[in-house]
Amino acid sequence: MTKHSGDSNMPKITQTFPVVALQRLQKTYGVSRKCANVILLKQQEIREDDDYDVMSTLGLLHKWKLDLELVTRFPQILKRPPYALDHHKHILEECGITVGVSSLASYLKVNRSFLFALEAHGAIPAGHDVIGSLCRSVELAPAVEDTVRGSLGSVQSRTLLDVRLAVFQQYLRQRLDCDASDAEAMITKYPRNRHKSLRLTARILKLLEAQGLAAEKIVRNPYLLNTHPDQLEALLENCPTVASTDIREMLRKVPRIAYMPWHNTAQIVRIVEEFGFSEQTVLNGAEVFTLAADTVRERLALMAEIPELWAMRHNKNFFKMVFSFQRTLNRLSYMRTINMRCLSVHLLSTFYPMFRRYVSTGEDRTGGADLATYLSERLSVPAAEVWRQLRHHPHWRAVPLLTVSQTTEALLDAGFSAAQVRHALHLTLYPERRALEAARDAADAAVVPDEYVLQLALYRLEREGHFSGTGVFAFAADRPAVAVGSGAPAELPVEEGRVPRRSARVEGR
Repeated sequence: MTKHSGDSNMPKITQTFPVVALQRLQKTYGVSRKCANVILLKQQEIREDDDYDVMSTLGLLHKWKLDLELVTRFPQILKRPPYALDHHKHILEECGITVGVSSLASYLKVNRSFLFALEAHGAIPAGHDVIGSLCRSVELAPAVEDTVRGSLGSVQSRTLLDVRLAVFQQYLRQRLDCDASDAEAMITKYPRNRHKSLRLTARILKLLEAQGLAAEKIVRNPYLLNTHPDQLEALLENCPTVASTDIREMLRKVPRIAYMPWHNTAQIVRIVEEFGFSEQTVLNGAEVFTLAADTVRERLALMAEIPELWAMRHNKNFFKMVFSFQRTLNRLSYMRTINMRCLSVHLLSTFYPMFRRYVSTGEDRTGGADLATYLSERLSVPAAEVWRQLRHHPHWRAVPLLTVSQTTEALLDAGFSAAQVRHALHLTLYPERRALEAARDAADAAVVPDEYVLQLALYRLEREGHFSGTGVFAFAADRPAVAVGSGAPAELPVEEGRVPRRSARVEGR
């Protein structure tokens, strides 16, 4: 008696699982104990970075009323993401192939097979018109069908994948009104589109266009074809708004959001609210929604521990640094090495040539936008008023934001009101220690009313520098000197490609 070819793929059960878990599977899905053991074994093999869920896939097979006992012979099917499996099922149906556990498990092998071989093995009925079946699934015009037949020549000597892609490209040309090169690029540049169902593609294109995405934008972002329509519908239903902004506007701004799992977007919204970021900050950094929620939380937690970065959290472009996190850390580390203290969101997230040009000049100063934004938000004063006051100081743009934030927080923690700090705004430009000492001395002197204490402290500090404003540079004496030529020289990072990041699990990738 010959052994079935699928038996070689059957996993060996070398351990026992809890009886309760086995019985639950048997009762829920009507499978044997042996099959339940195989399912639990595959569930145990899942790693943190895997993009599939055994139980979700099992539920989908059960929903389609397939013979789950065949899972013991084709256990690899349990590692297919549900959305990918749904595409494979639709593709097999569109080609006229009977859908079953075995055909789904050997989907890739079927696609690589020639049509005459599939007919010989009974996978496709003899004389079945695969091209016609595919074209009818999306109601392609007869002229398009004739074009496909003419381009393929002898269909029987072609693989199923060749036939499918020929029809798929013609469908994209007709549906998106693009030329042949664009249709081909949408598949070659994004290979996952090689295994997308025509019917599901028609659904997702209709949904995307309903959200205001033009055909030209879809052509430029071919990964959108890999979005499952059920996934996008769930996103629209469960996340109708992000930071009080219609999700449709977010999709038009950052189309990749449509490609992400809806629950990942919902988690990021909660994380952003937990950290207290403004709506404008979220909108200006919508790219952050293309990251995994855990990644966003980890990056924000790390940035909260870095004073130089966390002081910039009020900047509306703060999330640009969250998105390009590793690049931000690399630049911050380099600037620390060369003792450049004046940082900005723009400097840490801008294009590399601009960053290189800035650090090459050696001019340790910024435009002051981050500093003005911080004081405006923290002291509840209009940004224009902050700019007006700070411009009276000749060196305010050469003071690091970290110094201003530390001094401001220290004064507020010491019991001074935001109004008092606002009326002596230049005091925040001084290092924390000197500003606090001057404030306490002025308060102890009791020669002026409380509302003028900080102004008196500022007067005394400025008098020491003969009112030249150079007293703000006292921090230079507090920081450790870096001996020129000692140790490893600081090297300007010269290559900045795509920032490595862990993406959200996307079912169907």
